[in-house]
Amino acid sequence: MRKIFLTYRQNELFDKYVPQILDGLSIVGTFIIPAGTEVLDVKDEYSQKLSTLSECGVTHIIHDDTCSPWDFLSDSSLHEYRNKIVRLDRLFSSQIYKWIGRQTVADNLKWFASCVANGKPVKKVVVVKKSINDHDCAGEEDISHPRGMQGFVAEKVGEVFKAESVMVDTLKEALEFAHEVEAMIVADRHSGIKEVMPRSGKWYDSLSNWPHQCMLFILPFETCAKQLIDRGTFPYSFNVDEMRDEVLMQLV
Repeated sequence: MRKIFLTYRQNELFDKYVPQILDGLSIVGTFIIPAGTEVLDVKDEYSQKLSTLSECGVTHIIHDDTCSPWDFLSDSSLHEYRNKIVRLDRLFSSQIYKWIGRQTVADNLKWFASCVANGKPVKKVVVVKKSINDHDCAGEEDISHPRGMQGFVAEKVGEVFKAESVMVDTLKEALEFAHEVEAMIVADRHSGIKEVMPRSGKWYDSLSNWPHQCMLFILPFETCAKQLIDRGTFPYSFNVDEMRDEVLMQLV
């Protein structure tokens, strides 16, 4: 019988879909890191939890890229799980590939940016550097740019709209442009979106909740896809049954 250890850092995408995907599976242990928490801040607690997997009878690990166990324990300590894992990020990315095919990262950036704009003009692209390297963007080539991933995103999204591109360090700086209707902020889901409206305590990585005049394009693509699905006009959706079947295929 499969006995699963589940670990990831919370975000609105995982909170909505992961329980549906894993419904009915035997989850015998979890380590869920609250949104906004740096993994290094809970490193000791997490490493201790990982060291007890065998004695708890765990046979498989399901994790996101942020909480990859191999970043916290040696390969020798986790050797028995090397081929018994499911990566949540890739599970969602595989759905995106089914929607739009295996394009380059640049093409995918441009496609999602166009979906976010939904026909509206964009004259300024503001890229938040904080946390943007936390996730791989689904696509078929390695990212190479003299200014790193941030520069790559700024350049490619700017090309879509022939817009001015600006890079800032934090979301707070980006919000200086929030009143501009024809501006698009591009930010990682862990760049501080939750703190945009602290009085409500809600997540603001949903287009329906974004309280500013400018547009919001959140990375990685799977979180952007959730935004678009929530908006109600997006022609695609995450197929939970299909994703569960994919998990079962990997849990061998």
